[in-house]
Amino acid sequence: THLEKDIFQNLTSLRVLHLWGNKLQNLSREVFKGLSNLEYLELSSNGFRTLPGDIFAEIPKMKELSMYGNNFISLPEGLFSFTPLLRKIKLYDNRDLLQDIPPGLMSNLTSMEEAYLNNCGFNYLPEDTFWGTPDLKNLSLQENALETLDENLFRDTVNMESLDLSYNQLEELPDKVFRNLRNLKILKLDHNRLKNIPSGFFSGTPKLVRLNMENNQLKHVERG
Repeated sequence: THLEKDIFQNLTSLRVLHLWGNKLQNLSREVFKGLSNLEYLELSSNGFRTLPGDIFAEIPKMKELSMYGNNFISLPEGLFSFTPLLRKIKLYDNRDLLQDIPPGLMSNLTSMEEAYLNNCGFNYLPEDTFWGTPDLKNLSLQENALETLDENLFRDTVNMESLDLSYNQLEELPDKVFRNLRNLKILKLDHNRLKNIPSGFFSGTPKLVRLNMENNQLKHVERG
């Protein structure tokens, strides 16, 4: 259920580490000591329920992280503050409800391009979750329990091209929630509980080429 400290300390050239499909429940930052050149870390399909806030402090060059298929119930604030080069996160199909989301979980990851956060049990996201991630292009929040979104959630994601919000419990959205998504091409809002779409709702998404809103509860769509 754990790995000994310093187990990888002599593997200074290691770029890729796969720990998928084990029974790991606890890790400390010392496990990754010496892996200063690690770029890809695979921790999926284990038994993690949370992680230490400084667990990635020894691997600042990490670019891709997979943690899907675990039992997370919480994540610490500042979890990704030691990995400024992170480009891709896979955190989906969580076996428990990950409802305790700290502020700014992915904020200031200026290299982030892809984040797959589907089927985690989220019922809300703090407004600054994605602040400071201007290069984020693909974001999946499919199959969570979101009922609404903060108006400023996508404030800085100006280069986003694909956003999947399908299979949530969205009943209403702020009028200007998508106002800064001027490069958005794909938007999935299907299988929610939306009842109406206000006028000007899509005025900030002029490049949209695919929009899915099937299986909602739409009764009224305003002109304009």
